[in-house]
Amino acid sequence: MCNDITYRDFINNNNGYCCSSQYIPKPCPCVCCCRGPRGATGATGPAGETGPQGDTGPQGDTGPQGATGPQGATGPQGDTDGLDAFGGLFNNLEVSLDLVAGTPSVAPMPFTTNAKEVSYAVGNSITVEEAGTYYIAYSMYARFTAAATLIFAVRSNGTNIPAATNTVTVTASTYGVNHVGNTIVQLPAGAVVDIAVTSSVNQTMSFDESSLVTLNLFKLD
Repeated sequence: MCNDITYRDFINNNNGYCCSSQYIPKPCPCVCCCRGPRGATGATGPAGETGPQGDTGPQGDTGPQGATGPQGATGPQGDTDGLDAFGGLFNNLEVSLDLVAGTPSVAPMPFTTNAKEVSYAVGNSITVEEAGTYYIAYSMYARFTAAATLIFAVRSNGTNIPAATNTVTVTASTYGVNHVGNTIVQLPAGAVVDIAVTSSVNQTMSFDESSLVTLNLFKLD
């Protein structure tokens, strides 16, 4: 006779192991009291929705430098003529010059530089061969033996060029004087350019190896 008591007793007495119909009173059906083998994995379910974008990660390392690009086209050739005219004078030797009150005295500049379309025919000066616009640069440092009013001037044909003229009053404590500057002027052909100094009293102007005197000019057009 198959009944619930017999079935439960059988389960308990066999510690839950599998049983067969030979251990169960008839007409009980054959039952198995243990778990069967794992079934096959079911099909993968559909993908879920895309989640929100995460935070931006840190910047990566700089990559290697790329290859050098091709060389650019050659530019147009520049003007091969350069300046139309130029020249210069200077002095860096010890020399003294007596100044007569009220009379311009030309600064000594016995040494010349390379020149083009100018000449040094007149001592201590530059003679311009072509009319035009010129850039003039000058510098002079000199010592004087007396207090006085001094006029330093770059001149063209003996006339002071206003933009390159400077009046200075020196006292017993300022006998050393600088005259430095530059200007742009129109010069006629044949102009003789120099530097002159005029003192209000008779005295001596002197230069040493540290007091360079220079005069340079360049034609701009």
